[in-house]
Amino acid sequence: MYEIKSSGKFDAFNADELQGGTAVPFDLVNFKVAAGTEIKRGMLLASSAASEEFTPAEAGDENKMLVIARENFKATATSNITTGYTSGIFNREKIIAGEGVLEAVENGLRRQDIRLTSLKGAE
Repeated sequence: MYEIKSSGKFDAFNADELQGGTAVPFDLVNFKVAAGTEIKRGMLLASSAASEEFTPAEAGDENKMLVIARENFKATATSNITTGYTSGIFNREKIIAGEGVLEAVENGLRRQDIRLTSLKGAE
């Protein structure tokens, strides 16, 4: 899957295989992270409320709001809002999450219309 990225003068395509299909629309949301937090594209994050800071998702976060980071981002005291996906189809191998976390929150992801597929084909 390709994502259009702006380079300032023209748009370029980046094929990093995070996105796994287009059958479910990709919705985006701006979200807040703590100053000093470094986010990587594809990182799974969670928060109890959209207005609170998001942190890396943990196994018990199934009922929290979940997002997948759209881009690499380093939060500062004056810049701590970035963008993440709240729906779409993603390749599970490209999601950045702790061991067992993705499996533990998969039902929560489905409720938000975040679907997981695999680079390996049918599982």
